[in-house]
Amino acid sequence: MTTLSQSELAPAAQGEFAASVYDAYKIYGTGDEEIRALNGVTVGLRRGEFTAIMGPSGSGKSTLLQCIAGLDELTGGRVLLGTQDITNLNPTQLTFLRRDYVGFIFQSFNLVPSLTARQNMMLPIKLGKRTLAPGEFDEVVQMVGLGNRLDHKPKELSGGQQQRVAVARALIGHPPIIFADEPTGNLDSRSSGEILQFLRNAVRSRGQTVVMVTHDPMAAAYADSVIFLADGRLVDSILSPTPDSILERMKQFGRQ
Repeated sequence: MTTLSQSELAPAAQGEFAASVYDAYKIYGTGDEEIRALNGVTVGLRRGEFTAIMGPSGSGKSTLLQCIAGLDELTGGRVLLGTQDITNLNPTQLTFLRRDYVGFIFQSFNLVPSLTARQNMMLPIKLGKRTLAPGEFDEVVQMVGLGNRLDHKPKELSGGQQQRVAVARALIGHPPIIFADEPTGNLDSRSSGEILQFLRNAVRSRGQTVVMVTHDPMAAAYADSVIFLADGRLVDSILSPTPDSILERMKQFGRQ
């Protein structure tokens, strides 16, 4: 994670960052009812790294992820995915960019109930009318350990297995960046650890970039860096985080 000045943003984004935002604002309401979910955030997310986003409830962390991923629009500022400024793209352009560049993992799995695990994994590829590189599907299936569950539908899978399918769906096709919003929020500790290790391996062995919103210090400790938001502002960051270093920083929010 790197904080950026305006002069640094454009040249740095040419190759160093998988995603970046400059002077990002997201404002709801007006006048006395105005809420600044994002209040001037500038940050660069390095390629091939795992970044966690943390902060108190209402700090803007999920809003930041959704705006970087192109799922929501900024009120002001700029968003770049790789070298592409997405700030003024229309919905169709955004759809095509996300299809090729981004993978998503959500807390609620978001699987299609009528499809098998295999079909759910391949859904983005089918919708995009793309083909996979030789061995890509088998590599991801082996990575998440679902070889004997490919023909099962979501209702026949545990929560941890469903999230494995969701992780595989995000990884298949090798999108440069994966956005994960509380991906372990509905899982027990064992399943959570497995999902986080899959994401860690996607960075280490596949060179993908992972950006994860979480409230859990144990989950955030899998990341290369953690950024902290409070009241819509970027307030701190930690490199090579540990659960203890994250907890200590989080305590500071209650003292400010």
